[in-house]
Amino acid sequence: VANNVRTLATGKWLSIDGRVLYQGAVAASETYNTALVKLLERQGLHFEDRPSPDGRRPVREIAGVSAELNRRWSSRRSDIETRREQLTADFQRHHGRPPTVVESVKLAQQATLETRDAKHEPRSLAEQRAVWHAQAVEVLGGEGGLRTMIDRTLGRRVTQLERADADWFERSADRVITAMETRGATWQDGHLRAEAQRLIRRTDVRLEQVPAAVDLLVSMAT
Repeated sequence: VANNVRTLATGKWLSIDGRVLYQGAVAASETYNTALVKLLERQGLHFEDRPSPDGRRPVREIAGVSAELNRRWSSRRSDIETRREQLTADFQRHHGRPPTVVESVKLAQQATLETRDAKHEPRSLAEQRAVWHAQAVEVLGGEGGLRTMIDRTLGRRVTQLERADADWFERSADRVITAMETRGATWQDGHLRAEAQRLIRRTDVRLEQVPAAVDLLVSMAT
């Protein structure tokens, strides 16, 4: 999204109000995740919950893909979290108190910058696929292990998705409210929509029906 735009009416350069985008960032991310899951399900892939290593809500992953391989390709997130915890501990030791929400965000940003790898030379799609292939073979113990995982992933039995009927919407509206109450004393429309997306992508709702289903679930929860 362009931060600065030139208006047609006056020719002035104006900056976008980033606060609105920031408030909707999580909901936008969950909308993307739902679309990705639905599109991959159309290709015959299936998803399952896996425990999150940091104790948060379970992570929705492609069924059959090695958890060890997922960790290998998610090492960046682990590095950031480890550094964030170190920075938080240092902050508390120096200030005698835990960081505020704003300070925690800044520490997370610092951790992200400090753990960023040096950028490699540009790669073509074929070159990047070759890198991923080599990493998968390394983690899975050879070509045989990789082939076994692919066969297991593509040959899985169809996962029974939750049926999004009237009873499901009634129950899920309560689950949305419970999630909001657990989150904190206040919340906004974006938080409701993010939670609705997380629930709906577990169901048999088709991709083209998701926006209407989200609207309905949010309206029932409010």
